[in-house]
Amino acid sequence: MPVPVLLTNGDQRSALAVARSLHARGVEVIALAPGAQGYASRTRALREVVVAPRSDADPRGFLDAVHDVVRRRGIGLVVPISDEDVLALDAARGGFG
Repeated sequence: MPVPVLLTNGDQRSALAVARSLHARGVEVIALAPGAQGYASRTRALREVVVAPRSDADPRGFLDAVHDVVRRRGIGLVVPISDEDVLALDAARGGFG
């Protein structure tokens, strides 16, 4: 069975497309979203939506949320959806070992 995947910025349409594609292949998908009203909350392709700050508004809060979900849910892959998410994760990559 594939390891769970975490998508950042679940309120984006591109996150919805990635979630649907992974889900269709039997992958458990979890998404971070800044609120419960975005695309992420409206799809059955996600096992869970975790409310977390956006990386551009609160980088530390975003990274704390990513780290918590990775540790708690056994995430094997984090897929950053936005450029801001890539930059935040890159700046902190040493802390995810």
